[in-house]
Amino acid sequence: MGLDELIGAVLAGPDHEARPHQEALGALGAAAVGPVVAAIRTSKGPPRRRLAEAVGFVRDRAAVPALIELIDDDCSPLAIAVLRALEHLPDPAALPPLLDLWLWDDNSQMAATISAIGGPSIVEPYHATLGRWLGGAALDSTPEALADAVASFDRARVASLEGVCRGLQAGGDAAGANALYAALRFASSAETRERAAQATQHVVAPGIVAALRAGMQDAAADVRRESVFSAYYLGLGTLIPDLLLVGSSDADPTVAATAREAVARIAGFPPFRQAPEAEELTAWFEQHGKALDPALAHRGGEPLHPSTIAARIAQEPRGPWDRALEFQVITGAKLPPGGDDAGAEIGAAAVAWAAEHAAEFEPGGVYRAGRRIEVPLPL
Repeated sequence: MGLDELIGAVLAGPDHEARPHQEALGALGAAAVGPVVAAIRTSKGPPRRRLAEAVGFVRDRAAVPALIELIDDDCSPLAIAVLRALEHLPDPAALPPLLDLWLWDDNSQMAATISAIGGPSIVEPYHATLGRWLGGAALDSTPEALADAVASFDRARVASLEGVCRGLQAGGDAAGANALYAALRFASSAETRERAAQATQHVVAPGIVAALRAGMQDAAADVRRESVFSAYYLGLGTLIPDLLLVGSSDADPTVAATAREAVARIAGFPPFRQAPEAEELTAWFEQHGKALDPALAHRGGEPLHPSTIAARIAQEPRGPWDRALEFQVITGAKLPPGGDDAGAEIGAAAVAWAAEHAAEFEPGGVYRAGRRIEVPLPL
């Protein structure tokens, strides 16, 4: 087949018949890139993604600029196919434009592509991108110093920021975390601050305690609620008084109840069916909970360790989903997918993983994706 015939065959056939034609296009090398990209632009409908995938078989970096131009502003099937093609063309020059296009909320494919392209060289492009987003501000600036830079951030930009922070955090680099904490405190949009609060479940650095304290006092109830969830994930004893305050005085009953439940789970309040009343929980904590170390993370009144979470997942075979997610965020482990009948399987997998890796975690330490993170308490 000639070039035009191969393009037509990829567009016409079902997915399972397209692969040989995609590979044949790839074998033509860089000469196929221009015509294939032109066909993508002029064609319509789902088959375009098969042509984008075919460019990945070219294995020629000359295709990178044309592919990037095809990425739209939404997480469309074509955009996903382009990103997958770029994974086969590991050109570091693609990182800056990709990072600037990373404006989709919670898009794992973009993160996977950037990670595959970047590898060990990802740090410098990440830092450069952060610098652009922050208008040239120093990456080690305090959240207060970054207030103006993040004021206009929207939800999508914060999602992008989270992705960069998590990529850097995996290598022990906290650059960008203060920008995220600044967005939680100073972004003008409540929706943006809410998204930043959600991101703090994953992005942990020395400024997180101050950021969560501010978030739990935000004017918007959704921001306060997400900050409470993040304070629970963090689990530090120093945040329990803040959670108790929210639980007893927040104007939104849902936020208040969430805060009380967070305290109960962290401090080991006796089993309950719903969030305990504020007076009961406060009295119990005064008597039993004040011994919790402010500098340690806790679950169930004990220093947090994967084994303690795994044990609780196993005890709740019908509803462990929140704890299963928590377990994965802290450890980086992959548990079986959830489902109506998967609770026992998830619990068994968590217990087995925790037993195998127990020595890698210090009780009471703060971990994300299995990496220890020091969180000094504010003075």
